[in-house]
Amino acid sequence: MTKFECEVRFRIPNIHEFMNKLKTLNATVQYSYEFTDHYYQPLMTTPWDPLTQTLRLRQWKKKGNEQIQCEILFTKIEILSHNGLLFKRAIYPKSKIQLVQNSFQTCQSILNDLGFKPWFRIEKRQCKLYEIQNPQLITNHEHIKNLGWYGEVEVEGSNLDLAASSLKTYLSILKINKTQISHKPLARIYAEKRGIIK
Repeated sequence: MTKFECEVRFRIPNIHEFMNKLKTLNATVQYSYEFTDHYYQPLMTTPWDPLTQTLRLRQWKKKGNEQIQCEILFTKIEILSHNGLLFKRAIYPKSKIQLVQNSFQTCQSILNDLGFKPWFRIEKRQCKLYEIQNPQLITNHEHIKNLGWYGEVEVEGSNLDLAASSLKTYLSILKINKTQISHKPLARIYAEKRGIIK
């Protein structure tokens, strides 16, 4: 996990072509994972915009060999434009702040007690995290229910010049078309495409 995570997400129109691309780059699978993120919003008249902050209950199905049941995660980001590239950068170190790790029922109860209500959920399946050695980069692919295949590239963001340059380099190596790239968090992409928010 990077300190101040900067990342872009990209749509994968053809998963077989993307996996073949990874194979030519000698990418190795670090681990497989599956989970469902249950997004919550506060019980007030102005809901949070998932573009900049989210509160979610992550229900793990699989994460390598780890035995994680459920966790409550808070994320706050800023959208930056640097050297012609839009990307998101975490406000807090380690990006996702883990508030609680417990059973699904306990996590639900805590969020209810704090005055939050369920909003929407995102199911990720058939996910793999890959490492490429030369140059060294981490990427992934995830199948998002009702959305299709997506991937992301993330870098450490203390130095914005270096972060923007690295993101551009990695997207070029992966041969990701500009039209496939988004600076928006998945929660915002999903909520827009599913008509949950305008």
